[in-house]
Amino acid sequence: MAISAADLLAKAEQGLPFAQARAQIVATAPQPRHAPPLLLAKAAGRTLFSPLVAQRDTPAAAVSAMDGYALRQADLTALPACLTIEGQTPAGAAAGQALGRNCARRIFTGAPLPPGADTVVAQEDAVPRGDQVIVHDRPTHGAFVRPQAFDFAAGDPLLPAGQRLDARALALAAAANLDRVVTAQPPRVGVLSTGDELRAPGQVSAAHQVVASNGLTLTALLNDEGAQGHDLGFVGDDLKALETALAEGVAAHDLVITTGGASVGDFDLVQQALANLGGKPVFWRVMMRPGKPVFLWHLGETWVLGLPGNPVSAYVCARVLALPWVRSALGRLAVYEPTEPFTLSADLPKNGPRHQFARAQVHQGQVVPAPSQDSSLITTLQRAHVLIERPPFDPPKTKGEQIQAIRL
Repeated sequence: MAISAADLLAKAEQGLPFAQARAQIVATAPQPRHAPPLLLAKAAGRTLFSPLVAQRDTPAAAVSAMDGYALRQADLTALPACLTIEGQTPAGAAAGQALGRNCARRIFTGAPLPPGADTVVAQEDAVPRGDQVIVHDRPTHGAFVRPQAFDFAAGDPLLPAGQRLDARALALAAAANLDRVVTAQPPRVGVLSTGDELRAPGQVSAAHQVVASNGLTLTALLNDEGAQGHDLGFVGDDLKALETALAEGVAAHDLVITTGGASVGDFDLVQQALANLGGKPVFWRVMMRPGKPVFLWHLGETWVLGLPGNPVSAYVCARVLALPWVRSALGRLAVYEPTEPFTLSADLPKNGPRHQFARAQVHQGQVVPAPSQDSSLITTLQRAHVLIERPPFDPPKTKGEQIQAIRL
């Protein structure tokens, strides 16, 4: 629920607890919407809106798991057994006629068993002699046979709604004889960067200018998670220009993320622009590190999430605050990224009052915190394998202790 501007200012100095802020952001995500059925070849990375159900048995008939000879185990009562070779069945051929008594059929991996056969003898365990084959050892009944529906049967539920379609899921959908799937409509997220100092990559010519990397970075992060991310470019510290850019962004997106202009400086104008457009504040500042000056506003039918302009802070905040919103809008099974336990390679001091996400590397199963957590160090972010997550006032940790981290 939105709070008044006066309450917002009164609470801003302290900030909202991280978990509360994240839950409020996720609660604003729209209900998942289904997109038109999508060809399987174009569905990589999308999220299932409807469960995936098998359309056929797999395998559709009993097939051989080996190159060898299909036979009846009952014909091996006396050993060695001499069976008449009755043709062959390669993979891709029909099963053919029923197998005769005291006969075997040459068969290849993946080929359907002829009616009457119940066992396969591997070719290295059989001795062909002309039109006969000699079997010296009795295999178990059903040896090297994959029965019909050994993997799954028609009508079996294979994947639930909310499952993201990675390469393994696509393999399963194809095996289930599906050529298209019903997926969730990707939410539209715009990223607007702010600040007079910003210039496009390759255009920075003066020491006071800064490369505008947040739009590119966050759009890539959002798209990797399944959203339709759009880089809305950057706008200077001009109130009217900000109002125009925000109004256009809000009209075309489910969520607009701004970077920069979220602090308390004279030129941090984003919240003023939102107020002038009739927006309603929800919160300002979150007790997290990096990224305290985070805000959430409601403007029309769209939510505006304000993140710091520092690229490291913007990335970390987007990772732990915006991506859960995307996953919720897609109906994903897991909204929050899980943490994993890692062994510390060095002592850590007690954490302060803010929820911390610290960049770290992993070497030989041990987590190695970066020597400096300064939020201006983009190289440290790029080299990090995980984000160590620590709640407020987490007690000191010693080398060898377990600590929780989000894998990057």
